[in-house]
Amino acid sequence: MLSRRSFMKYILFFFIILNFNISASECDVTHSEGVNKLTICDIKGKKVNFLDITGSMNDLAYYHGKFLAKDILSGVIASVAKRRDDSFKALAKKERNQFKAIYKCVMNKYKKSVDPKFLSELSYLAKGVRDAGYNLSGREVIEATLMIEMSGFVDSLNLEMEEDRRGTNWRLIKSCGLHIASASIKNIFSTIGGGFKKMKKGCTGFSASSDFTVDGSHLHGRNFDTGFMGVFEKYPVVINHRNSEGVNYMGMSSAGLHYPGGISGMNEYGISISTHELRTKNYKIKYKDRVGIVAPYAANLILSKAKSLDEAITIAKKFGYFGAWSFLVSDSKSGESASIEISGDIVRVAKRSSGSMGQTNHFLHRDTARYNFEYSLNKSLESRARLSLVNDELAQSRGQIDINWGINLLSGHTDYLVGQRSFGRTVSKVYTSMTHIMDTGRNIFWFSLGESYPTNLSTFIGLEVSFDQEENFFRFKGSERNTSFDNSSWKKSLEYFTNAYFVYEGDGDLKSRLTQSYELLKKASDLAKADNIVEYPYEMMRARVGLKIMSEFPNLISSLELDSVFETLLSEVGNLHNFEVAQVYESYARYNDLLNRREQASKFFAKAVSELESLREEFNNHFYFNKQYWTNYWFIKHRYSKYDNRVEQLHFATVE
Repeated sequence: MLSRRSFMKYILFFFIILNFNISASECDVTHSEGVNKLTICDIKGKKVNFLDITGSMNDLAYYHGKFLAKDILSGVIASVAKRRDDSFKALAKKERNQFKAIYKCVMNKYKKSVDPKFLSELSYLAKGVRDAGYNLSGREVIEATLMIEMSGFVDSLNLEMEEDRRGTNWRLIKSCGLHIASASIKNIFSTIGGGFKKMKKGCTGFSASSDFTVDGSHLHGRNFDTGFMGVFEKYPVVINHRNSEGVNYMGMSSAGLHYPGGISGMNEYGISISTHELRTKNYKIKYKDRVGIVAPYAANLILSKAKSLDEAITIAKKFGYFGAWSFLVSDSKSGESASIEISGDIVRVAKRSSGSMGQTNHFLHRDTARYNFEYSLNKSLESRARLSLVNDELAQSRGQIDINWGINLLSGHTDYLVGQRSFGRTVSKVYTSMTHIMDTGRNIFWFSLGESYPTNLSTFIGLEVSFDQEENFFRFKGSERNTSFDNSSWKKSLEYFTNAYFVYEGDGDLKSRLTQSYELLKKASDLAKADNIVEYPYEMMRARVGLKIMSEFPNLISSLELDSVFETLLSEVGNLHNFEVAQVYESYARYNDLLNRREQASKFFAKAVSELESLREEFNNHFYFNKQYWTNYWFIKHRYSKYDNRVEQLHFATVE
């Protein structure tokens, strides 16, 4: 006679064979207590967790911790802690102690600002892990959770230090005490900022009502772009919460993040939500009366309570926020969507409409936009380019939109400003960790499996969700995939570029990281050229990584073939955006200075300034653009050295 566990495994496997066209898929109920259970499915060699929990948020947190304990210890919580600690290590001892004082001050203010029930909930997750036989403290979970807000604080403070060090020092003294302020505080935030930027999120989203779709479905899709790619998609968790404190909902998360609405999800009333991170100078670190909330948790609260779009907006406006976010919320009952923008204590509905809507990573409402900033001009350009492309595609495809359209859009490689591209200002990013598309009228949830990179060119799995089904909350609906780029060397090049990003941002000694990343970029370039395509992102990042190698390991210069790389880049300037042309000239000028060819370097720094000049009127209030402009202007007369190059931060996501 079969045991209950063996019987469930047999039934699930039989069900998959009948209803799912991917072979070698197998599901097993690995943990269960009462009605709560964890099912693990092996799909194309990728493990996917399905967590089905009945009860309160404390119950959800506890069983998330208990059933997924092993994955949690290797997942996002551990990764956040490591990046924080690595950022500390990058500082000299005195500066490290100063920043630790700032960190402790801000963390304490966050903890005193949020609802104690939220902190208790996070402690329940840690308790679940401990009850499974592992070690994890509530403090570790709480601080890892709050770090997502602190990354925005560090970015904002870094900008403020550049603009007004004295004034920013005074605000820090007022907030956290005199003992942390010093002349070196600007350097602290400049150094620490690189590590904290790795915690950022990007994300492109869209919604399309039944008036726009071919089959009457209501779709809400999003790319989850995150500096934690390599972690989030490694431990995926589909969560179904039969909520005793509100409405039933489901969504997709990763081991260690028990509230799936913090990424994307849908509920039984046709409400769906996705979160998108931005940057603001109107950050907050303290609220009275415990009204503060971590934005992704607020998104989950909306999902777990709201029965209409109006209710979702009302809930969002109840709280005080720390950083900069937008929530794309959609209601399949009315066909409406809204973009709720959050800038510290400012909450505004930037857009609300029936039909369709795009969402990226910059503010649109005048009250939030006044505090908006991006860390580079290309970040500003790429967010606006993605939004323009999504909105144009929605308008042009009215009446033709379906799940395949959504998959193709979110896995697309078109730069709105220049045409087909591998990465950069494209909807598909080098750090797209997950892609979700929700058909909220029919309760169907699609997600990228991520069995290969880029993740959004991998297999998409469809789940038909039953919020009121007692035994199993889902059944497999099928699988889909973007096949547009199949059988091309260019498609293979995308994976090499992604791996170059992984290596550059990863662990290991500097020499290995730089040289391995460079070799992977060269392979990406060669594969693209095999299809007669010159990819600017590959060549530019080869140039930038190559310059790093020149500065750190000059004995390797002859092996880099950088003359050939720059020859390719210079031959492409007629096909590039003005800002990219400026980057080519700037990089080539640096290369010449590092080779002691000052006259040639000065000439190309001047050419870079000339290209940037054409953008000054449009971006005259963009701090980082102006900084780049005047830095290039300075180097027309002054030599760029290896020490200047060593402090340059490279961004694979925006290709700079």
